[in-house]
Amino acid sequence: MRILLLVAWLFVMNGAITVFADSAPKPADGKTVPKTVNDQKSAIDGIKAMQHEVSVLFQSPAGRYAREFLDKSRTELQSAQLAAESGKIVQASRQMELAGILLQRANAVTAEQESGDKAVIKRAELKKLEERIDMLLKGKEQ
Repeated sequence: MRILLLVAWLFVMNGAITVFADSAPKPADGKTVPKTVNDQKSAIDGIKAMQHEVSVLFQSPAGRYAREFLDKSRTELQSAQLAAESGKIVQASRQMELAGILLQRANAVTAEQESGDKAVIKRAELKKLEERIDMLLKGKEQ
């Protein structure tokens, strides 16, 4: 359920990122200047929300199974925050998007590992049940 919420949140953020990227005028020197301070503030608020999500994921099984993706995401968000604070909204939005993809990958790796762990447990349970069936069948034959 948490993964679905995260994917939905990232989908919404992706739309917001596109809005940020398209709305910022570009001066001749190639740097991005936000239309208003509100664009910059919104980008920074989005980055902080994603940073909070990363810190929550570090405390979950994702922190154990997908630490490298969480570390990369945290680094991208720090760079995005610096870019947003300096007015480079397009660069910040691209880094936010990359961080979001890394978070999705961390969640996917975590789900895969948890599924594998559950499969191992179920196989062990199945083996015990098969052994018990064999013992019951051998007892009937005698």
